Amino acid sequence: MARQTRNKNSGKPRTFLESLRQLIQDLLVPELKAIQVTLQHQSELIQGLQQRIDKLEANMEQRFAKVDERFEKVDERFAKVDERFDKVDERFTQVWQAILQLTEAQQHTQAMLQRVLDRLDISDALRETQTRQKVVEAQVEDLRGQVQHLRALLEMVLRQQGLQPPPTP
Repeated sequence: MARQTRNKNSGKPRTFLESLRQLIQDLLVPELKAIQVTLQHQSELIQGLQQRIDKLEANMEQRFAKVDERFEKVDERFAKVDERFDKVDERFTQVWQAILQLTEAQQHTQAMLQRVLDRLDISDALRETQTRQKVVEAQVEDLRGQVQHLRALLEMVLRQQGLQPPPTP
């Protein structure tokens, strides 16, 4: 038995279902509008966050570009340092070869001088020459020590740069 009430707009009698529908709509419409406002507000917040994320992303891309430029400059500097080390290594090799040549020349000169002294039998001159030879040998040893020290420093710097030092001649 459906109770009938009069419809306000048309004056027709309403059924229980129509009345229930009207009641539900009257109760839900304000709630749905509140939900719609909340959704719209949340949508605006999400759009604002998306804009902030886009700005942050653009900022990060700019920063990464700057970092890439800096790395390229560092790579260029390392290339220059490598060139300098190559030149220094060449120079050390030249100095080492010069020392070897001087040592050979000294030995040859000493042998020639000994032959001459043996022929002339000059003992005083021999002592003086031997004294000079010892001074030259000491100087050569000092130069060798300095070259070894410089080579060790060069190897240390090369290792710090992560490079393999050249073989010792």
